[in-house]
Amino acid sequence: MRIVTVVLFLAAIGLAFVAGYGLRRSAPSASPYDPEYWPGSEAQIDDAYRRWSVKAGAPVDQVKGMWFPQLMFLPTRNQGIGLSCVKLRIERGAIGDSPVYCYDNDTMKLVAEYSDVE
Repeated sequence: MRIVTVVLFLAAIGLAFVAGYGLRRSAPSASPYDPEYWPGSEAQIDDAYRRWSVKAGAPVDQVKGMWFPQLMFLPTRNQGIGLSCVKLRIERGAIGDSPVYCYDNDTMKLVAEYSDVE
């Protein structure tokens, strides 16, 4: 009788884990990319996708299907033009981390790259 109870308990834990994993994968993005809010960022996003596809060894279309852009602005200490950063967030539930590419604000000059995330 005790063995049956333990087996049922473990099965319930396994089912809860699988259900939770499935729910997490199907959840929508909390911060979708809004191109109207970030005018002029399309070129930086395309460059980040291109750089990550080369590093990951995958076609750009496949990269665009699995990662979505999250944009952020980082001001500089000397009140210069600041940095515009593109973080490619991986699809929920996938394995890996998010590469970040930082550019001079409103330019295509890459200033920092954090892509050792495999």
